Amino acid sequence: MATADRQQQIPGMAWLRRMLVPLLLLTALLAAASAAAQSSSQSLLIAEDLGLPELRIAATDSGWEAPDEIAAGRYLITVTYEGTRQFGTTAFVQLPDDWLIQDFNQRLAETNNALLDVASGGDATEPDITWIYDFTFAGGVSPTSGATEQAIVDLPAGNWAIWADEFIPPARALLVSGDPPAVQPIPNYSATITGVNDDDAFEFQIDGDILAGQQILKIVNSSRQPVYIEFLELSALVDSDQLREFLLIPDGAAPDPALGLPDGFTASVTPFYSAMQSPDVTQWMVSDFAPGAWGIVCWLPDPQQDGASLASLGMIATFEIPQP
Repeated sequence: MATADRQQQIPGMAWLRRMLVPLLLLTALLAAASAAAQSSSQSLLIAEDLGLPELRIAATDSGWEAPDEIAAGRYLITVTYEGTRQFGTTAFVQLPDDWLIQDFNQRLAETNNALLDVASGGDATEPDITWIYDFTFAGGVSPTSGATEQAIVDLPAGNWAIWADEFIPPARALLVSGDPPAVQPIPNYSATITGVNDDDAFEFQIDGDILAGQQILKIVNSSRQPVYIEFLELSALVDSDQLREFLLIPDGAAPDPALGLPDGFTASVTPFYSAMQSPDVTQWMVSDFAPGAWGIVCWLPDPQQDGASLASLGMIATFEIPQP
């Protein structure tokens, strides 16, 4: 849907779930993501083993099949996507008390239409998308077609919506009621990834060992604005500056030799994604990484710095997973 040129012209579009990299990567590498998901040996976690309730959701191209109301608490989220799009992102956003789901969907549609009009060369000016930063985001997952992904999220009482971490399809209302249990199980996790900022500089901090095979990662947002994490599988380990510059190469252009990238370097989009979460929110991501080089990135714009992407401000990192 997005092209490199459109991303350069419309910085606000770059934060959407799969509009984070130039078309060069998306068209060449989404097939690899689907293949990786289909070949994954990841088995599903059992809610009873974690001491948690489970919320099962079926994602489709038109929306989500899910309960209308649940009790407040910490949930193992299990999402299966049966659709034709590459990803069935399923995430959670809490609406302000004076917003109905119809209000939220109307704003999503208006913003999406304005972005599309700008992208097609229409007369509309680029819309302000930072209105959505006033909402509370709990995280979520992004399975590929025919696959299932899991995460653990906290859902306090309130009017919530299930949405795609972007402006389409329309969101589905989810009422969360009551008080959460006084004591909630903390999942066992292998490593913590924390989004932080120091004034206007952002970064990811990785504590612990990210391993090959199935594991749980703790994802913490200690920065001043919402953050998501996109996981990219790399053909070779490079540093974060090299990866950022590679991802920004215009469609059809060759990498600058001065970047010092390995010959034939690639960065593959994968099913592993930690959906947008607000400051001071924690979620736990269930993953099944292969050994090798990996990158993590967030392209959300910072409204306090003229919409500069968090990646350009330092929120991008690379790491290597050893053979088990």
